[in-house]
Amino acid sequence: MNAKRYYSLNQTAMVIWHALEQEEGTDAVVKRLARDFDVTPEDATASLKRLVAELRTRGVLTASE
Repeated sequence: MNAKRYYSLNQTAMVIWHALEQEEGTDAVVKRLARDFDVTPEDATASLKRLVAELRTRGVLTASE
């Protein structure tokens, strides 16, 4: 918030973001994405990894301790 940057997330990213907030496991997130968006688990996993990598690159998401 100090950087004064704001990000807009699509529906898939919002599901992932909320799951991260709730500290849900990867398997649970992948199952939810596959179910809610009618995609394969492989596609859901790829989307999850892509978003997490992007958030880390931008400094929005850091590893928990």
